[in-house]
Amino acid sequence: MGANYESVLRKKVRGGGVAYARNLAAAERAVEVGLFNVAKVLRAVGHSQRVVATRAARRLLMAPDPQAWLEANLHGEAELDAFARQTNDGPSDEEMAEEINRLNAVETQAQGLLDRSLKSLKQHTDVSEDDVAQIIWGCYGCGWLVEDELPDACPICGALSIEFEWFGPFYSSTPEHLGTRTPQDILATLEAIPDEVRHLLDRGDDDALGRRPAEDEWSVKEIIGHIIEVEGLFNRRVAFILDTESEGDFSTEIPPWALHEGKGYQQLPAAELVERLAASRQHSLDLLGGLSAEQWTEEGGIQGRPISVLELAIWLTNHDVGHVAQLRRYMP
Repeated sequence: MGANYESVLRKKVRGGGVAYARNLAAAERAVEVGLFNVAKVLRAVGHSQRVVATRAARRLLMAPDPQAWLEANLHGEAELDAFARQTNDGPSDEEMAEEINRLNAVETQAQGLLDRSLKSLKQHTDVSEDDVAQIIWGCYGCGWLVEDELPDACPICGALSIEFEWFGPFYSSTPEHLGTRTPQDILATLEAIPDEVRHLLDRGDDDALGRRPAEDEWSVKEIIGHIIEVEGLFNRRVAFILDTESEGDFSTEIPPWALHEGKGYQQLPAAELVERLAASRQHSLDLLGGLSAEQWTEEGGIQGRPISVLELAIWLTNHDVGHVAQLRRYMP
């Protein structure tokens, strides 16, 4: 392996690994403050960075020496350098040049996604789905990102569609277990939210609460309607999982972020919205409050993937925390 190629690969391992961890932490924080599409972009780009770093590491760590693999974790990059130089039977310079060109192309594409996201944030409070697609797919083979439709195969490495990760404006569970919460924390957080929403709405004018701050942004009343509708979906999903007679997959044709549309939430008095939220929340608390440890771990199918009651409850809690953060920004 040429020294220059080795240097490039070490840089990708070091930089991609650090960026991946940083972006996962930032994505968690973005959800907490209600920037769901920022979180989506950070998770998708982090996925790409991790895959690129892993591919680069594979090229470096060629020697079949388990002792060196373990020691590299104790001695840092100096040991990694020595380990890489031990390899004499790796790919040719031509193969390495082709691999690095592929990794560069993936990194350039991710950079373009970030550039579009930054430009969008200059015009919107969150990344607009007119600028970055609502859904992003990330290839596990090479890190290539695809917007909108899942491809049959990756155009860069040929990985089939099953080898892609889905990134939407919110997440219920992730391979990294982002945003995890205990059942006790879930119950306490969910219980506190209706009162906080009530106090926030007491500060606003009822007509103004139904007006959108921008054409592509929800009004305060729409956000609350959305929280109510998502909670109803959550309760139905949990009941489906806990019902021992239920079989199959509990998926919905309408995505959770569109459930409130056309239901007149903008025209309802704020006081009525708060009462509906409180009633829906009490239903959730009654449903979750008496669960055993075993019931929290029971699983059902959604969109072809298994998900537990605990993961659904984490999803609902983080979802509400993010939207309440949005309400705080909107209120005087």
